Amino acid sequence: MKEKINMIDRFKWSLNPKKYIYLAKDKLGKAFLYLFVLATIFGLFQGITVVSTIGVIEDVISKAYQDGKLNFEMKNGLLDFEISPYKEEQGSTVLLVDTDKTVDEIDSLRNITVHKDLSTVILKDGIVIKNGSEEIVYKYADFGLDKVNFNNEVIDIFIKELSVIKYFMIPVIIIIKFIDMLFYSFMMSLAGMLSMLFNKQRLSYGNIFKLAMYSITAPTLLGLILPLGKYTMFIGGLILIFGINFVVYDDIIKVNKDNM
Repeated sequence: MKEKINMIDRFKWSLNPKKYIYLAKDKLGKAFLYLFVLATIFGLFQGITVVSTIGVIEDVISKAYQDGKLNFEMKNGLLDFEISPYKEEQGSTVLLVDTDKTVDEIDSLRNITVHKDLSTVILKDGIVIKNGSEEIVYKYADFGLDKVNFNNEVIDIFIKELSVIKYFMIPVIIIIKFIDMLFYSFMMSLAGMLSMLFNKQRLSYGNIFKLAMYSITAPTLLGLILPLGKYTMFIGGLILIFGINFVVYDDIIKVNKDNM
């Protein structure tokens, strides 16, 4: 084994359970550093994508506002657009405004949004955002907008603020990514502890948690192209268990050789 393992080696070995024999001998602090670097890289990628997406939405809203198409009034948590329904498309992105419908009626608009990678649907009582396979629903009342009344004059302020605020999303996403990966690693480490019940040899929890931080690499990579969701822990957990078995097997072989 090398005296010093670089980040590239850690990345390659984290994808191969047979190499966990070497990663198990690494320091716990190095595993934390690796996870943070990994979270920074993937978080930066996701952050740039989000900023780019927000930029597209910003351009669409700004154009519609300047054309006088976004005259509206928010009263008692219910939105009323002067021109509704209204649709603005730009590539794989669509902004749809239909204040004649509520969030509960979003299915009636699927034929407009289903073929878009990103869709923002502004409805009478809330907003529905679809990004790939993920859909998020916000009701105006959830943000206390049912207690205030305002009109389209706030759009001008919103656009100016959004042009600056969107860039702060990148460090926020990196931090959230790191916390998520730590959480997944912790949950997978519990699965690793359970797998130890079937082995005569024992690894410390510190070693198992350390390997769990490496085993999150593969599902994180897959998550860039597939919406894994809860399967992130399942895939990472399987890799971790295989990795632990190789570490334990290696220790058993060494013990047998020492006794010969």
